Amino acid sequence: MKTRLWIISVIAVTSLLVFFSIDYMNMDRLCSEKGGVRNDDVCLIEIIPVKETAYEILGIDNSLRPSTPLEISIKINNDSKCANSSESIDARILDVHTGSSIWEASSEIQCLAVESGGYYYLISTEQVPIVIDDVGRYLFRITIGSHYLEKTFTVRENSNSGSLDRTVYPVPFNSESDVDLSQIKSIKPNTMEFFYYPNPEDTENRDVFQKFILIRLPEALGGTVDDVSAFRAYSVLSVGVHCQIKYWPDDSRQRMEDPCWGSMYRLIDGAMMYPYPVMNDSPLGLPYLDLSIDENGSLYVEPPVWTMQENGVIGVGRIMSMQEIRQGSQMLIDSYKKTNPHHPMIPVDFAGLVLAEIYPDHNKVNARYTDFGAPSHQNISFEVRNVSAQDQKSFLDVTKPNSEFWQIDDTIIRIGGSAMDKNNSLPERFRDYNVEFILDGFTFVITGPDLNSIKTSIVSNYFPESSYDDLFLVSSTVK
Repeated sequence: MKTRLWIISVIAVTSLLVFFSIDYMNMDRLCSEKGGVRNDDVCLIEIIPVKETAYEILGIDNSLRPSTPLEISIKINNDSKCANSSESIDARILDVHTGSSIWEASSEIQCLAVESGGYYYLISTEQVPIVIDDVGRYLFRITIGSHYLEKTFTVRENSNSGSLDRTVYPVPFNSESDVDLSQIKSIKPNTMEFFYYPNPEDTENRDVFQKFILIRLPEALGGTVDDVSAFRAYSVLSVGVHCQIKYWPDDSRQRMEDPCWGSMYRLIDGAMMYPYPVMNDSPLGLPYLDLSIDENGSLYVEPPVWTMQENGVIGVGRIMSMQEIRQGSQMLIDSYKKTNPHHPMIPVDFAGLVLAEIYPDHNKVNARYTDFGAPSHQNISFEVRNVSAQDQKSFLDVTKPNSEFWQIDDTIIRIGGSAMDKNNSLPERFRDYNVEFILDGFTFVITGPDLNSIKTSIVSNYFPESSYDDLFLVSSTVK
């Protein structure tokens, strides 16, 4: 099965070369009969992949009820003629899980022209329909000469035949625990399980490229609702380095991490927040599976499109737009607002970076901003906490070394940190500014490398009635 999946992934982008072992003395003749080209001891036969053909399967809904009559035809969408009598035609339906053929036809297939132009291969008709009685997942495959086409569909009891515009597979989750992952109510919020897809039953040939992590979101992110929005399913392979990730449910963590290189992925959308050691110029995320839930609370996997722009490529990643990133960040902010309605606003963008994660903790909240997709990997830590007597006392100390004190309106902003200490021995790239101010009963502590961007963002987000030019230096202890 692993080989078959590999072949499918190859033919999606190029022609497939099939290798046949042939007796050396008869190689030329046999290879020529097969339409192949001899290459040393093998015969190379080119099979034209589905995306390069102009065929379309008609008559199979993506989801069917048992005993639904199928009247299948293949439409040729160009000016090609029907297959010659010498060209082999074969059609069959396979049980995906067992690989056994439950129906096949060859000589009965007819090729007819239609008045509106184009041609059809009639696989079955009203007089001789195809009927599948058993619930399961099936593959329809037709081979016409050197062309082939496949369509996967599901037969299940609760299917509304013809009503779905996509194929959905019931999730026979064989997880690595005893939890029944096919029923959403059996999975608790803020928990995870591993499962395999698309071959969960093949327990003897486990492939890490088919291993996924199913996570039910924490309560604060909507994990208590019994619908598909409460779940995420990601590939367990980290981007680029193929180390298996793990989800950490701790309140101050709640992210997926690569234990080999330290890369971190946020739960809400799989976005890579700290992409070490991968150097990339666009945001990347973990490949994922789309999920759906039926009226009985059963979980389904919708067939993925394994491209970088769609569901991603296992072990390589998924390209994400900054719009997607900001949408995920806004979801984090919305969750924060619900649980902390009296806390100050946390912006999506700050100092040229985008919110990566946010963790409320009793009387304070910790957030982090990063430059998703940029090779520089800049980060800003952002803390907001209830003001304490110590905070107020500290701000009155204008003699604190290596500090500047600025003012805007009636608020004092203190700037310190390793970057303000000219005698600091740290390399410049490791130096940060520490910016603090008190506003409306809360202390803000912001740490990052770009002071001007931090100051600009503080003014625009928390002093909207003022401008950057209204900031003025009160005193300095920098030597």
